[in-house]
Amino acid sequence: MNSVSVITLVHGRKQHLGNLIIGLHQSDILPQELVIIHMNEESTYPLPATSFPQYRYQVNSTDTKIPLAAARNEGVNQAQHNFLVFLDVDCIPSPTLIGNYLKAKQQFDGLIMGEIRYLPKGALPARWQTSELAQWGVPHPNRPSISSAVEPTERYELFWSLNFAITRQNFEKIGGFDTQYQGYGAEDTDLAFTARQRNIPFALGSATCYHQHHPVYQPPLQHFQDIVVNARRFYEKWQTWPMEGWLQKFTERKLIQWEARGSTIEILREPNSDEIQAAYHEAPAGF
Repeated sequence: MNSVSVITLVHGRKQHLGNLIIGLHQSDILPQELVIIHMNEESTYPLPATSFPQYRYQVNSTDTKIPLAAARNEGVNQAQHNFLVFLDVDCIPSPTLIGNYLKAKQQFDGLIMGEIRYLPKGALPARWQTSELAQWGVPHPNRPSISSAVEPTERYELFWSLNFAITRQNFEKIGGFDTQYQGYGAEDTDLAFTARQRNIPFALGSATCYHQHHPVYQPPLQHFQDIVVNARRFYEKWQTWPMEGWLQKFTERKLIQWEARGSTIEILREPNSDEIQAAYHEAPAGF
């Protein structure tokens, strides 16, 4: 069956969520539903109208950490259909995204990650059509190019949760996202590694979305504690380090004691507010 549930999570990105919904409404093939999980925020503000149903749910954490893993799992629990497409709230689907995922599903039974193009700052006008986005979106320089609906690969470390699809059966075989990861970082790589461990194949695909611009922190010092705690959790499970680039940046700033070939991280100090502000970057290219 070609029934598709699209799942997205949101915290503080009302306009980006609205654009995602508008993009879905312009899809060549519409989803059967959109499942929206609001994390640590109110969920009553108005959304664009669509010809497919939208369902909104709430997942809160007991602290300020965003419950990404738990919210994605709840999205699956609430979804009514077997084929699940996860879109980050920053992503606008191309008109062919759902159709390309359905083509990939016919060829491949596993975890499928679509392509992400980045919209540079100021590229998205007030009024736009998804058919126009291809002229503005640029590829990430560190990601492979994709030319077909499905390209199997053993490089599970490439998996990002911004744009992916999976059947409910395979998601349940993986066991969902590990909710012991709290806040930002590593829960998506963990999902991919668990898929590999449980013999679920992985593929890249041409189901394209367009990532809406927002400023970033380079490195993400605002998530310092989350990244360190989640990196430890990941190492305990897999005996390898995730997010090595960020951990190296933290080491260079003498925030942590860490070596890529070691087995421990020691926090030396917290980044101060000036350091966090200095890491703020407008990211004109979108990444």
